[in-house]
Order: sequence, then C-alpha cells, then structure tokens
Amino acid sequence: MSLPISGFRGSLNLYFQIEKEPGVFGTAHLFGNLSNFELIPAADKVDIISTMNEDYGQAADTMTDPQPTTASATINRFSLTTEALAYMGDLELLEGSEKTISDEEHKGVKSGDIIKLDGGFGVKDVSIKTGGSPLDEDQFVVKEPDLGLIEVLTDGDIEVSYTVAAPSGLKLSGGVNPSRFLRCWGVGINRFNNKKRMIKLARAGVRPGGGSSLVGTDNSEINLEFTLTTPADGSPAFEITEP
Repeated sequence: MSLPISGFRGSLNLYFQIEKEPGVFGTAHLFGNLSNFELIPAADKVDIISTMNEDYGQAADTMTDPQPTTASATINRFSLTTEALAYMGDLELLEGSEKTISDEEHKGVKSGDIIKLDGGFGVKDVSIKTGGSPLDEDQFVVKEPDLGLIEVLTDGDIEVSYTVAAPSGLKLSGGVNPSRFLRCWGVGINRFNNKKRMIKLARAGVRPGGGSSLVGTDNSEINLEFTLTTPADGSPAFEITEP
C-alpha cells in the first residue's frame, strides 16, 4: 500500500482521565492549550563487534533493545485541574458558612506590626481591644482582607474580633499525590492536508517537567512529562489513528 506524503503541522485537543484505582479512570478533562506535545520513543542498540581476522572491528551483529516511550507537554492556557497535575496536588471544593471569631489574642504587638489573623481568608467587621478598651478605627488598618492581615498602630496585647467569609471555590493542595497515572485521548488535525488524527495513550505516569511561574509579565506555562506503560492485556502503549 502506497500512501501519499505530506508536511505536518498539528493542532490538538488532548484530554486526560485520572486513574482512581487500577484500571478505573474518572472524568475526562481538557489539558488546555498545548504549545507542544511530543511522543518520544526510545531504544538502546546492542552491537557485537567482530574480532575475527576477516572483518575485525565491524558489526558482526546488532539488535535494538526497546526502552519505555515517554512524552512531554507544554501548556500555556489551562484550568486548575491541569495545574494540580503540575503541582502533584489534589483539588477540594470549598463549602461552609460564615463564622465569627471573638477576642483572638495577640500578645506583645508593636506599633506598625502586621498581624495574620488565624480564622481564615476573607475577613470583615474587624474590631480590636487592648486592656479591655476598644481601639479607634484610626489605630489599625485592615491591610489585606482576603488574607486576614491587619496592621496595628499601637503597642500592647490585643484582642481581635472579626467575621470570616463563607469558604467557596476550589483549593489546590500541592505535593500530596506524587504518584499519578492518566489515560489520554486526543483528536488533532494536520493543517497541511486537514486530515484528522486520533491519539490514545493507554496509561501513563505523569510528573512535573519544571516550574510554573505565579508572577511575571510573560504568560506562564505548565510542563508535564509522561512515561507510558504497557497495558496488562498487551495492547499498545499508544496509538495514532488517521481515519
């Protein structure tokens, strides 16, 4: 069978499922906008070098010793779900009710000190007492209400009362899930000939491929690396299908 040749420049929508238990994969998630995705086959060569008179120093025999296929991805637009992979983390949905904290003690405060309140994120209705007497509003500043940081403009032991907003959103806890396996599915298009390509990674271990900046003037990127494993049923570690 003779196939036509073509240049290749690809676009790709790549999805992943996290393995919840051996052989059981969860909801599919889009990795995001991939600026690079590479499959990297690997092999070692084994050469037997002749020491015979007739062909001394030549390869008398050779073989290819296969090594695990790896992959790498660079992602420049992503969700917190993909970010959790880069930080070996888990996501938690935050729910709860607003709470009130009364008379939280901070001892030995000096004027100009910035105090971190212990109750949580998103504080409001802050009032402070020292020696049983309330401080005037010009004697303290709520510096960062989201973080619960206040600056106190007097000396002494203080007692702080405040309200903490009801928790909401998502929390990423990093470093809690270092060993994670994925199954990946993708559909791409060769932009030279508009032909589709389907990609399947049957099972792959994933790990961070480097840091991801949380500040800067340039767009941040996530880098992931994968090691493909051979399924228990002996099927291929990866497949590329061109319909």
